[in-house]
Amino acid sequence: MIKYGIDSFIISAPLSVITSILMFTGTTVLGIFILKFSKINKIIKTITNLEFQYSIFGFLLLLLILYPLILFQLISEEFLKTISIIIILLNFYYLSFFNILNKKRLFKKFDFTSIDFYLVLILVFGYFLLSLGPITSADSLDYHSSVAIHIVNFAEFPTKYHWFHSRISGSGEILIALGFAIGAEQFGSLVQFSGLLSIIGLIISLSKKNNLNLNTIIFFLLLFLITPILIFLNSTNKPQLMPIALTSICFFLTFLKQENLENDDKLHSYCLVFILLIEAFFLKYSFVLSGMIIGGTCFVKTIDRKNYLKFFLITIVLTVIFFLPFSIWKYINFEQNILYSLFLALPEHIYGYKGLMESISSCGYSCFPVWFLFPRSLNELTNFFGILFIFSYFVRIKDKEQLIIFIAIVLYIVVGLFNGQSNPRFFLEPAIWFLFLLVLGWKFDNHLFHKNFLKYITRLQSIFVIIVIYYGIISLLPGSLSNNLRKNVLTEKGNGYSLLNWASHSLSSQDVLLSTHRSIAIPKIKTVPIFFINYLDPKHPKSKVFYEEIKDEKPTHIIITENYEKYKSIFNNCIGELAYFKEGIHIVATRNPLIKGNQYDGYIYNFNYNNLPKCVYDNN
Repeated sequence: MIKYGIDSFIISAPLSVITSILMFTGTTVLGIFILKFSKINKIIKTITNLEFQYSIFGFLLLLLILYPLILFQLISEEFLKTISIIIILLNFYYLSFFNILNKKRLFKKFDFTSIDFYLVLILVFGYFLLSLGPITSADSLDYHSSVAIHIVNFAEFPTKYHWFHSRISGSGEILIALGFAIGAEQFGSLVQFSGLLSIIGLIISLSKKNNLNLNTIIFFLLLFLITPILIFLNSTNKPQLMPIALTSICFFLTFLKQENLENDDKLHSYCLVFILLIEAFFLKYSFVLSGMIIGGTCFVKTIDRKNYLKFFLITIVLTVIFFLPFSIWKYINFEQNILYSLFLALPEHIYGYKGLMESISSCGYSCFPVWFLFPRSLNELTNFFGILFIFSYFVRIKDKEQLIIFIAIVLYIVVGLFNGQSNPRFFLEPAIWFLFLLVLGWKFDNHLFHKNFLKYITRLQSIFVIIVIYYGIISLLPGSLSNNLRKNVLTEKGNGYSLLNWASHSLSSQDVLLSTHRSIAIPKIKTVPIFFINYLDPKHPKSKVFYEEIKDEKPTHIIITENYEKYKSIFNNCIGELAYFKEGIHIVATRNPLIKGNQYDGYIYNFNYNNLPKCVYDNN
């Protein structure tokens, strides 16, 4: 049975959050099976404690299995539910979550009198609690959740041309769909928390290999955890921290020396890097830049005269196995050249998609990257890095290995600023690489560490981040504890919830709604997005294909709020009588307590879809 709206896929609170946690721990068990009973074990042990990587590899296995099956519609909704149930049942085999935080094994030598140690614990626990809140962010209520709902309903990725934002989605929406399949709303955000744990493990291991003392290790963990941008990423189901963890693992395997690895193990390590980079790419296309930098370096460092034939053969085989299905799918659905599809995230040969790409890569967060040090405005309190890059002054390049890492960081930042997204989230990877470089160049007797200035500014930002995290917990987490509180939280913090929830209750289940608001995962009725209007000329002849698709959906109503005159004028000859009106129903929700959202009226009109596309082109 086809259902619509997140609320239709979520079981009652607090059962949803409990189910999400059980799915997370079950996936961790899956990761234990992989890392303990495969050759990957030996490779990963050279760079990090396995306990921190169990969950990330569990999620990775799920994607490796499910992504190609869903691409070619080889499974059903019931299959997804079965997988989710099996994941939960794995908990009965081995309760693994506490292995990740095994105090005796991981923290037995730490200084429990250190202020920084307790700050780290407060931060990690805070990030965990923050990931348990309901879905409220704009992107999450747009394509991340709505694509996941589409996968649950049809066991396939959406292919409609007019749904522009669905093209930005990736394989990570499959993990969100697994949660939705059995009512687990928070499973998607816990995927991101697994990425946080993975990177923590890498920092600890690198610090120990560099013979840093325990308090210094805690200091570097603190530097990572107080990066404000982590707050936003960890509180959404946006699949970004997981691929960053995957590329960070690849960075270790590529740029840092691995001991006790024989030639065959090095080849296995290369294969693992190749696979992880591909999966990061499938999760989100923007990881193509880090993938090319890390993958290219790994290629050069691994190949030699003795293994080049085997090396090239394995590379070709892996490319065919992983990339070919994805390329064929894009070719079938968007008529792109197979090679062309590998290098462009969007089908830019289709009218309007260049406009979307320009919007994504524009300087929305300021062309000059002030966000490396501080937020551009009060509205962007979690969109900057803070003090981390102040430590650039203290970096000392001691050997060729560190020089290569430094070049990789500079290359990413330069290419990213000119050709990528002018958005701090896009630069979290080189920020983490910079932290790795800082660890490598640090000495225990370095007098800078003992200067109070460094400690105080780090702790000052720690207090700021802790306040923001726990404000988020207080304002969002109650929404996962009861159904009434969930409705209150979403009304206040959920982007578009009050507006589109009103539409759901006003219209019948047989109605089809055209939405000018992007949060199309909210209505409990079939909803067709027309946000593509913002990226093209609506009267251009090439726009006809989108109107024809919309006509096939047979929309009965259209909802308009912001930009009322714009949409009213475009579809004027298709719009009928006003069916429902509510004053001030749409408040632009924000999770920032310092920003008050604007308030708009809501209009629901009858819509004559039979007049499409003529009504748009004949409209004067």
